[in-house]
Amino acid sequence: MERITPKLTRIFVVALLFATALTTANSQESTRTTDYDALAARGETLANGDPLAIELRNQQPNDSARRAFDIGMGVADGNTAPGPGKDRVCALQLRGEAQACSVAVLFSVERNRNAELAATGARIARSNERIAAARNAEPDEMYRQGFDIATGIFGDPKRGARGDTARGPGSLGIRDTLTAAGQRGFNASVTLHLSRNYKPTSASITVPDAVGTNPGTVYTADQTQRTVNVDWNAGSDYTDCEIDLSVDNGRWSKFAASCDGTKPATIQLGSSHTFRMMVYDGQEGPPKMIKTLTVIGEQGNPPPPADGSGATQPNGTSGTAIPGSATSEDPLAATGAAIASEDPLATELRDRHPEGPARRGFDIGMAAAEGHTLPGPGKERIRESLRLDQQGGDVAARSFDTAVSFSLERNKNAKLASTGAAIAELDQTVADARSAEPDVFYRLGFDDLRSCSAGPCAKLPRRARPRSQVPRVDSP
Repeated sequence: MERITPKLTRIFVVALLFATALTTANSQESTRTTDYDALAARGETLANGDPLAIELRNQQPNDSARRAFDIGMGVADGNTAPGPGKDRVCALQLRGEAQACSVAVLFSVERNRNAELAATGARIARSNERIAAARNAEPDEMYRQGFDIATGIFGDPKRGARGDTARGPGSLGIRDTLTAAGQRGFNASVTLHLSRNYKPTSASITVPDAVGTNPGTVYTADQTQRTVNVDWNAGSDYTDCEIDLSVDNGRWSKFAASCDGTKPATIQLGSSHTFRMMVYDGQEGPPKMIKTLTVIGEQGNPPPPADGSGATQPNGTSGTAIPGSATSEDPLAATGAAIASEDPLATELRDRHPEGPARRGFDIGMAAAEGHTLPGPGKERIRESLRLDQQGGDVAARSFDTAVSFSLERNKNAKLASTGAAIAELDQTVADARSAEPDVFYRLGFDDLRSCSAGPCAKLPRRARPRSQVPRVDSP
């Protein structure tokens, strides 16, 4: 009996140790399960806060894969590089689910490395249709994330981007850490932003028929009122703009709601009319006033020019311009040349006009129509002064007409044309179709059509529509 007791004791101790180990193992397994649940919950919260992550998560084929994706998001929370710990977590998922976990990790670490740049780029894309169209040229979320990161570097500094103007070791280093799709998006974004001019231009409100500067005078002859055109251009790419009007310092009322345009206004004799431009920069926040103009209705006719050399010109200047002379139209020509240089189609159209009266007339036409969407008497007066010039007047007037026609069509469909041009830059098939005809107006219409439905595009001028959109008229 004395020998049996030690044996029983040893057996009891071994059994106790085995039970303890089993309990510990179960406890550890329970802990692992709880940790995965916590990771999945954290990852789901993170994904729900990111539109691209939501899209990527929804692409997973089933609930198990989506849970694995959430686990990947959770385990990569705050991390900026892959690592063995994250790899082990993903490897413990089932075969089909491990890939979903790895995709989430890769997406997360890329975004975490460039969180501020990516958020800035995504915000800019939401407020600009052309940038959004280029960003969505590929459905791959990694492509769009790379695009956002580059937008944060090279985009408009007025929108919060860094505003870099050239590639360098820093930006290339960021690009090289991205996936292949991310690098494609990054490169496309850089190409787009470096082709744009983010230097701010001045906002303007003008009344071409007014004489003098702010305040200007609108002469009503022997009438109690006169209707004149009001032209405006915000000068920058704001989210929204509004033109308000106050008569005799009374309450403000909405006159127009656009960032550029032309609209008639009735100026009352003896009253002051103040126009102000209010702009919204982003989706939230109050508007800010960036420009005002006051005109006063006065009886009679405009006074004759002091030198008696010709009719009064817009903005209170006078005289008939001679090519090369220092008159009021020389600044217009310089302004028009600068405007044309910022638009590839306008540059091409300008280069088709030889140096001399033809080129100068084109430049003046570009400046006269800047920000306008409709013809008007101010532009007609400038054209007439060109036509009366004996040194190539008819040639200058014709090229002036070409520039004005181009500008008005482009300004009326500016966002559509910009979006269509961006699509053509990123898709060679579209670019080839766009270049099917050398006519600049053909390509302008093509750009508009790439961005709108058949309804609004059918309203474009006939020559601005691709052949497929011009109604066929059969011969009798």
